[in-house]
Amino acid sequence: MADLIQIAVERVDQTGVIVKRTLVGYKEIKEPQEIIDLGLRHSEQIDILKEMQDEIIRAQIDLLNEKVTYCQSCGNKLAKKGYTKSDFNSVFTDHKVSCSRKICGKCQWKSIPSVRSIFGTQIHPDLAKIQVEMSGKHPYREAQSILNTMVNKNRKANNHNGLKKITESIGNHIDKNPIHPAENIPAADELIVQVDGGHLKTTEDQRSIEALAAVVYNPKNVAIIGGNEKKDGSISEERGEITSKNCVASALLDNQESIKTQTLIAAKLQGLAKKTKITALCDGATNCWSVIDSLEPESSSVDRILDWFHIAMKFKNTGLGHASLNKKLESAKWSLWHGDTDKCLEKLSALKKEMAKNLKKLNKIEKLITYIENNKAFTVHYAKRKNSKLTFTSHLAEATVESLINQRCKSKQHMRWSRDGLHAILVVRAAINSDQWSSNWMSHVTGGLKSAV
Repeated sequence: MADLIQIAVERVDQTGVIVKRTLVGYKEIKEPQEIIDLGLRHSEQIDILKEMQDEIIRAQIDLLNEKVTYCQSCGNKLAKKGYTKSDFNSVFTDHKVSCSRKICGKCQWKSIPSVRSIFGTQIHPDLAKIQVEMSGKHPYREAQSILNTMVNKNRKANNHNGLKKITESIGNHIDKNPIHPAENIPAADELIVQVDGGHLKTTEDQRSIEALAAVVYNPKNVAIIGGNEKKDGSISEERGEITSKNCVASALLDNQESIKTQTLIAAKLQGLAKKTKITALCDGATNCWSVIDSLEPESSSVDRILDWFHIAMKFKNTGLGHASLNKKLESAKWSLWHGDTDKCLEKLSALKKEMAKNLKKLNKIEKLITYIENNKAFTVHYAKRKNSKLTFTSHLAEATVESLINQRCKSKQHMRWSRDGLHAILVVRAAINSDQWSSNWMSHVTGGLKSAV
């Protein structure tokens, strides 16, 4: 017979004496023939962890069972009346917890406790945190699959409907309990505020739901990555990585009240003060500029810039299909890049005349001209700003809508959302991607779990 490795849980009293020892697992010591034989298998690790958890939970519940000893109605001493099995979902394991039932022999008042009645939820906050973070990144069914793979079994606690309910409840808790900026946050000299919008398919009686998202950060907190020479002699593309930021999002139909309030709080968390200059990047939509306008009274000035990322996308989507025509289109874009908006519009107008007989291409050019004319006041000398290392595009750091809205809510074309469901998931994604999530998740998760019940 081979030697064994035995894994046991020992309960030790205050004097150091072992009062209980429970064997929770063992492993025969054999020479590994393959890598899979080395150490414990996935299922073995989960099984041992469950046995260990059961021992710890049993000891803790015994202490809770001793707390209720007198009738809450008449004050008479209670008598034990068996046990009630209640569910408890830990991070990797599920448990049946024995809670002591008690009855008053005088007035028949009963105490029938459960994990949920004692704590307000049967789900451990650490599990809920993982669930909501996974649901914030993946569709609920995919999140369910990933979470079940982690524990090597299908868990009822990870059901996609339950994930949706928990995520929406936590999202609503975050929305109704915003962070209050501390008074000692250092005032920022400048803040970058990106506001963008996106339309998503809906289950409601309308074509789509518009969601707005904003990211606020200090330009000092953007680390430039890339721009290095590769082995083939080419230069890798530069990209920005924000090391400190606050994100917000909203899909509510409330005359922008939610997104404006959230964006102001986000800006104050990043150091917005009366001395702060705001550099605002928007896609050109009126509702986005309106969010920026609401910040102006709280700052020293606002420099509004039509986001080059969106300009470039507009030109790309206007592609005319012919090399010579696209070359003229690029020439107009080059003029705009160098701050000559009038020249850009002049070149586009000339192209429009060439497209007179092609209604499809003509429509594309007309939409591009209208877009630039409507936002002419917000165009700048983009090349000069880039050379001066000044902000001119959201693409350098991240595209707001792409990172907060599209990656989760629009990646699958069949996705359809209710307004409340969309708003909750966006609030969760924004919170997870903000600086304060690591220090504030516990209050949001526990509050959301209790309201979900």
